[in-house]
Amino acid sequence: MKSNNQTTPWYEVYNKIAIELHRFYKKHKELSGQELFKLLSESRTYRNNNEWLSNVSRINTPSLDPIQLFVSFSRSKQKDEARLKIINTIWRFLKPQKEPEWKDINFEGCPAPMAIKLQYVRPESIQVDIWDVFNDVMIKGKEALSQEVWDRIKKWRGIEIPSFTIFLFWIKSSEFLPLDNNTRQYLIYRELMPTRGNLSFNNYQFLLNNKEIKSYTLLSTEAYYFVNFPDQYPSKLNEHSSFYAKEIKRNARFRLVGIRTLSKSKNIHKILSSYQYYPIDHTVKPKDLTTSTSSSIQEFVQEPTEAEALYRMENLWVNISAIVGKNGSGKSSLLDLVLMGIYNFSLQQEYIDTSENKPLKHLNFEMYWLADTLYKMVFEDDIAIYRFNQQTSEQDERIIYKLDNKPVPLEGIESSFFYTILINFSHYALNSTDYATDWITPLSHKNDGYLTPLVINPQRTRGNININTEKALLNMRLLLNLLELHDPNIPEQSFRVLDDGKRIDYFSLTLNKDKINSVKKALKEKTFSNNNILQIIIKTARKTFELDENLTHNNRYREECEHYIAYKVLTIVDRYSRYTQKYLDFFNSLYGLNAVLDGKERPTNEIVHSTIETLLQDIKNDRSHITLKLKQTVFYLKYPKLGSMLIESLSNRSVPIPLDDYNKIITDIFNIATDEIQSLAELLPPPIFKLDFHLNDKDKSSFDKASSGEYQIVSVLSSILYHIRNIDSIQEEESKYNYVTVLLDEIELYFHPNMQRLFIKKLLDVLSKLDNQLYGIHILLATHSPFILSDLQQQKILKLKKGTVVFFENGYNSFAANIHDLLADEFFLSEGYIGAFAKEKIEVAINVLNYLRAKRKGIKQEMDTYRKNLENYRYWDGKPEGWDIEQEKANIHQLIEIIGEPVIKEKLYAMYRAAFPNDITANRNKAKEDILRIMTEHNLKPEDF
Repeated sequence: MKSNNQTTPWYEVYNKIAIELHRFYKKHKELSGQELFKLLSESRTYRNNNEWLSNVSRINTPSLDPIQLFVSFSRSKQKDEARLKIINTIWRFLKPQKEPEWKDINFEGCPAPMAIKLQYVRPESIQVDIWDVFNDVMIKGKEALSQEVWDRIKKWRGIEIPSFTIFLFWIKSSEFLPLDNNTRQYLIYRELMPTRGNLSFNNYQFLLNNKEIKSYTLLSTEAYYFVNFPDQYPSKLNEHSSFYAKEIKRNARFRLVGIRTLSKSKNIHKILSSYQYYPIDHTVKPKDLTTSTSSSIQEFVQEPTEAEALYRMENLWVNISAIVGKNGSGKSSLLDLVLMGIYNFSLQQEYIDTSENKPLKHLNFEMYWLADTLYKMVFEDDIAIYRFNQQTSEQDERIIYKLDNKPVPLEGIESSFFYTILINFSHYALNSTDYATDWITPLSHKNDGYLTPLVINPQRTRGNININTEKALLNMRLLLNLLELHDPNIPEQSFRVLDDGKRIDYFSLTLNKDKINSVKKALKEKTFSNNNILQIIIKTARKTFELDENLTHNNRYREECEHYIAYKVLTIVDRYSRYTQKYLDFFNSLYGLNAVLDGKERPTNEIVHSTIETLLQDIKNDRSHITLKLKQTVFYLKYPKLGSMLIESLSNRSVPIPLDDYNKIITDIFNIATDEIQSLAELLPPPIFKLDFHLNDKDKSSFDKASSGEYQIVSVLSSILYHIRNIDSIQEEESKYNYVTVLLDEIELYFHPNMQRLFIKKLLDVLSKLDNQLYGIHILLATHSPFILSDLQQQKILKLKKGTVVFFENGYNSFAANIHDLLADEFFLSEGYIGAFAKEKIEVAINVLNYLRAKRKGIKQEMDTYRKNLENYRYWDGKPEGWDIEQEKANIHQLIEIIGEPVIKEKLYAMYRAAFPNDITANRNKAKEDILRIMTEHNLKPEDF
């Protein structure tokens, strides 16, 4: 070990700890996890810095595995001082001899993943397996890995391939490469890793044997700077390169770059101009700005910009941009182009049923986005995708993208394309009846396992939003966020907190009778009213999930739950391609085999049971969102403690369930359960129940009584999180989307100005808490809110006026800008900020006062001018022949009194005095105001005179 005065690289420290931990394992063998827990639980320092340890202490046989140990001092957002304390505590236990402790550790380049899942309590069998693999790796190094080990890892609760490779890198950084997000993106850009299927064992083995890579620790550091701080990346590469062939490439960073219309298509483009490039992100733009010609754009330039990493998170790259302009300027027309283009793309890829849906004609536009490089998708009669080649040099900080005119195969483009989430609550938008070809319904009414790369939220039927359905969906999605996105140590950042001190602290249940009835009806249709099919599925589910039949018989709503399980099994086979391809033909043939189902043909009957057992086992092993509701229903039946709590609440709605109590119960079940439960989400109430939420006031008021703005912001954030979680949960690497675009159209609907001001921060706060494997998210807002714009950089704002782009001329930056300046610049309020009605009243008063002043002075020309102005305001309409000057004077004086803007008020008073110089009241009031102002300025009181 180095002397106490020197800084030690993290990988030296981690390797020494791994060596001592291996000695510990050789001594204690299968009891290593229990012995390690006993040691560390005695340390106050370790306990205070690892609150998750209390979850382990509540199980029958508390035990720790090596991954939990290393994560305890390597997790995201952990301060270096805390890491150092934990490391030295562990070192004292593992190396009791008088070895010096570390005083300073350099953690640069050390991956620090989100820790929630990695610190899950794992069943004893899984922990034993982890210790076993750890032992093999410490002895054999790379030779310890195999496809069989890779398959075993996928069954470890809370651990995925990327996190396992990070662990390997921690313990033996000289032999193993981490496949964290940063490193994967870096290797893709280096063209050493495919964009698809890059987490396979064969690909990892290829990387470990790649002779171009000379240092994994240097590569990890380079990857971190490459993704997060590209301006510092070249200097890091110049110091020490992890590659034998040094080549500086810069991170493209995901974003939707721009849209370009082609030849005019009036019904599609509407107000948008032909051959117009619309830059959604001005940091990447065509080299030739004169792009309003039919020739294609051959070259783009990406300029280095200030604060490019403004929204960067520790585990996720986020880009935010906006489209602004008056109503009718083309904002929604641009977003509709994106949606229609993805609809046509989905048809061409057969994600959407081509027998029932037809492509849109004459879209005529191009869409540009940055992923691993710049891409262009062209929508004309056919769809084509083109790639731009990146060119950089050490002398020039710009990135040049040159078009490769050879189309890219559409097959497998998912990993370089992006999934789009559209949220638009306007009742006048996205009405399928407004279009000759209905492209909205297939994108809004779909449930395809996130294969079609677009979801429209909320769901619309012929333009109508069923608000009751949306509320029910929100409540099911909301509970997980209220549990997961709550840290009692930082209550102000909790998802439970609303405005004005209000908080969601409770929930209650009612029976979802509509759902139960719809399930019964669907089961009759799916089984052709053949009860034998239903019973086979239910009995097989009991066997597969090891449901105690005595417990399930005693469980209230057992029948409803079992019917839902059967319904969900059949729905999964109908709806999701991976199951449809394997099982749909079997079920189609099964419905006609009455003899089989009556038990008359024994050999065939065995095949039926065997196939359904295989199906249920596949569903059990499926960790994606596809099986979530089924598993919620299964575990409600399986764990009496959970069922009892829910039934008690159902029986007595006046006593709602505290969220903290529910969280404790499901956490305890999760900790003691076998590895079949992969996440807390699987222990949420099943869909046969409807949820309601309650506030923290004395009456525990229903959240239904919250304001529309409070409901809206919770709904928007919950929808975004729900879809991002589901997109990330897809297990098939071949069809997995690495990037997400969130389109928010007039998201400020229902929002109070202060809620608009907080929206971007709230959205970033909740995204920062997500544990995901996405490479990047682009949030694009079409907005009228200056408060939202003040959180954006000027280069991220597209200004539209009558369908054309308005380019920046004044160099004004919108970030943290004054709201009034933003209104004038981005929203084109050239006519001022005062309401039109009030403005007209003031202008009439000004003309009347000027008319009277000119009349008093006998200036006929001015009198005619002001009289004509008043005629334009129809001021004289209905006026009697004898104009009542005194009444008009009183009206104008009353108007001046109620004006709030002090400059306008003072000016009008001056004009009033000029028009009515002999008005004693006005002069007296003005003198009084002047005296009071002087007294205030000099802190004088009446008694001082």
